[in-house]
Formats: sequence, C-alpha cells, structure tokens
Amino acid sequence: MFGKHRARTWTAAGLSDFKDLYNKLSVGRLRWVLSTGLPLHANFQIWLNGERLASSKERLEPILEVAVGGDKDTAADRLNLARHEAGGIVILGIKGPVQGTAKIVERPLTTGKSEQYGRSHGFFVRVRARVINLEDELFGLDAQNHAAWSRFSMEIDADGLRDHLLSSREGVRESEPIHLFRKYLHQIFNICRNAYTEWNKQQLAGLDIERLLSDAPSIFVTDPLLRRVRHTLETGSESFYLSAPRLPAGTAPAEWLDHYEQEIARSPFHQVRFESTGRYDRALRYVPETRILIVNKDHPFVDKLLAGGSNRSSATLFGSSEIFMDVLLQDHGVPRSVIMDFLGDRDRVLRLLAGEHPSTAKEVLDLLDVAKQINHYGLKVHSLED
Repeated sequence: MFGKHRARTWTAAGLSDFKDLYNKLSVGRLRWVLSTGLPLHANFQIWLNGERLASSKERLEPILEVAVGGDKDTAADRLNLARHEAGGIVILGIKGPVQGTAKIVERPLTTGKSEQYGRSHGFFVRVRARVINLEDELFGLDAQNHAAWSRFSMEIDADGLRDHLLSSREGVRESEPIHLFRKYLHQIFNICRNAYTEWNKQQLAGLDIERLLSDAPSIFVTDPLLRRVRHTLETGSESFYLSAPRLPAGTAPAEWLDHYEQEIARSPFHQVRFESTGRYDRALRYVPETRILIVNKDHPFVDKLLAGGSNRSSATLFGSSEIFMDVLLQDHGVPRSVIMDFLGDRDRVLRLLAGEHPSTAKEVLDLLDVAKQINHYGLKVHSLED
C-alpha cells in the first residue's frame, strides 16, 4: 500500500474479532481456506503475505487447453469470420484483437465453496480488464451440453466490444458483429467439448491401462518390453504383435532408446486405439515410437469382446496381456519362428472360440488376397487343408 507501485486509492479494514481466530490458523491453513473459496475467474485478487493467491480450481487436470487468438487457433479460420493479426484474432466488425485462453477439465467447476462467491465455468468476456458478463455465463448463447459445460472455462479479452456495450456496461447490444463473436465463442467451446467427448469415451470404455501401469509400473513389465523393442530396432525383425520402431530422420538409435525407456517407466501405453484393420488381420499391434496399442475391431475375438456395448475394458486388457505374452516368450529365449507359429495358431483358436465358421468360397478368396500381406510380417501361412 505504501511502496513505489502502490495503488492510487485503496481501503484498509481492521477486523478485531478476527484476531483470535487468525492466531489459531497457520499461514498454510489460511492459504488453503482462501484458495478453495476463490472462484476461478474474478474481478478481485487476494494477497497473503505478499503472495497472490490462485483459485484451487486452477490445479484441476485439463483435458484440453486452447490459446484463443494464438497461431494455432483454427476456430476463426473454420468459420471464415476473422483474421489473424499481431496480438490475437480480429473479428469482423469488432475493433482490435481478441485473445485469451479456454480449457476443459476432468472435474466439474460448478462444485465447491467458491460457487458461493462466483462462478468458475462458462465465458468470461473482459473489456479493459473488467468482466462484462458475470451474470451471463453463456454470453447470450443457448444452453450447452451440461456435462461438458460444467467443466468448461474461457476467459477472453476483447476491448473492441466497448463500442457495443449497453449503457449499464453489463452486456452488449445485439448486432451482426456480436452474432459473429458468439459464433466464434461457440466454435471454441465445441473444440473443447469434442475433446471432452473423446476423453469421456475412454473413461466409459474402461480404458484403464494408464491407471494400471502409470503408477510406477513394475520392471517385470517394462524391462522385457524394453529388451524386445531394442532387439526389434537392432535387427529389424518384427514380432507377432510388436512393430519395428520407425525413428525420425537423423535420430540415433541409442538416443531414441534412452527416451523410450524414460517414457515407458511412466507408462508403457500412451493410448489404446480401436480401429478396423481387417477381418483377417491380427488382433492387435503395438507401435513403440508412439506407445500406441492398436486393437483390431474387425478381428472376430475382439468383436466378441466388444459385443457387450460401449465398455471396452475386456478388449483393452486382452490386448495388453497379448503384448506382454509376446515379449515374455521372447525374453525367455523361445525362438522367434516358434513364437510366430505359436501365436499364429493361437490366433486361429481365438477365432474358433469367437464362433467363426469355416470359410466360404468368398472368404477363401479374401484370404488368398491378404496372404501376401500376412507373409510380409513373417506369419505362418497354412494350406487350405489345415
């Protein structure tokens, strides 16, 4: 209040009844109490012993963050209603750049003590550093998907809106530029909502590989995988499920392996994807350079596991266990040719267990068409009598 950068005006208040309570509170406890009661975006700040406090909701894990008005902001380009300029996006009919941040988080922002003092979700449109829509979280848009909306927050600086403000300074007049501005806001929300939808599908699908393995995964899991990836990289010989790593040009194998070892120490799987790679293709494929496990939805056994609905946990666990069976067989010294034959025969058994019937004439022709591709990966190609 008295330093070189002091405010021009301020108010001081002495709370005598608060003194006894303050003496019983540690600074850490007081910091926690104040931060949990602080909304995510507010027109005021709280400082404690010279430290500006942030809302506890800033620590929520984001699913996606978008730099509004940044070089990678494609929302305006998709709508063909604005142009990029220094400092942000310029929307037709609104003076000056528009910029800010938007994010969607894993947990709802509509809960907690801070909701008593102000909202933390929705749009926060600032004109000259002041939020003009504290009471209108949608900024005039229709109600959005509740699950995504309760996790969405966007703060945006648009000083050019001052020419469109109502006399109360708490809203904007209806006009074509405001309509375009709302379309832009809605596009940003849709980008975040789509990211939430994909994230939510993984949760509902039982995609729990990261939870199973990311919490300090056992060296029993990571060491065999690392040894097999190293062997595949050195020899170029793929295993039944493990693809040979494709390194970026100019990358030294030893350098890449060091990086890969660090990554799988956190989680052997970065992502599990369910894709249609063909009825006669193997059930899954692990791509070391991206740590992505691709599960073939067309495989009869996987199709059977997925028949129960949206829950994919069984297929996910099946895919991860198959990968480790492959690398553990190699780690125990079983010759590659034996493993290829064994897993090839196992694939046939899985197909029979899934209820696959003997091939029709058309299916035989399809098999012959893919035989060359299968042989490329080193699989045993059986005769029709088999």
